[in-house]
Amino acid sequence: MHAQDFYSTLLGVPAAKLAGVPVVVSRLDLVHWHGRARHLALAAATHAADAVVANCEAVRDLVVHRERVPPDRVLVI
Repeated sequence: MHAQDFYSTLLGVPAAKLAGVPVVVSRLDLVHWHGRARHLALAAATHAADAVVANCEAVRDLVVHRERVPPDRVLVI
């Protein structure tokens, strides 16, 4: 399953995990407009994904350093 936005990530990641299918999450921004609660929810769902696609190094750094997703699961395109 590939989730590309906030709501599909929050709903899709747990559903895919329950179904036993691999999960890829796209992260496209620095979440500065989400607010703390939404950022924490998105970070938790992203952390549960099998892979994360970031659209730039800044987003990769956020996901790896602030959200503590292992670097080998994050790809920059």
